[in-house]
Amino acid sequence: MGGNVVSLYPRCVRAILNNRLINMRKPAFLLPMLVITSGGAQAEVLDKIGGPFVHWHLTLISLAAAVLLAWWRPWLALLVYPFSLLLASGTLDLLYGELSPHILREGGMPFLISAYASVLVDMGGPVIAFALFRRR
Repeated sequence: MGGNVVSLYPRCVRAILNNRLINMRKPAFLLPMLVITSGGAQAEVLDKIGGPFVHWHLTLISLAAAVLLAWWRPWLALLVYPFSLLLASGTLDLLYGELSPHILREGGMPFLISAYASVLVDMGGPVIAFALFRRR
């Protein structure tokens, strides 16, 4: 019985390739496929870069690390600050770089507000965590 399954596989592949509707040996098959799939070739910008979800995800990870380190020793929260600077620098470079007109056209004002808010939280998080746990 196992031999039948193995011997059926090449016949199935040959049947698909020899099908009159999908004959991949003829170049005429490619023309309708190119027409059908050409809409996907127009690349959007926001699906290639980190959108608001990624900005806030990294910001919350940075904030959580700062709070946990500050809970243990308050000065350790400031060790997260270089990572926060790196995230803020990347976000601001994204907003003011050569792709910025395309990003702002696609994302609009909500993307801009979300990006700036994530930068503010990211920059203020370690300092606020340090200040809150230092008083304890």
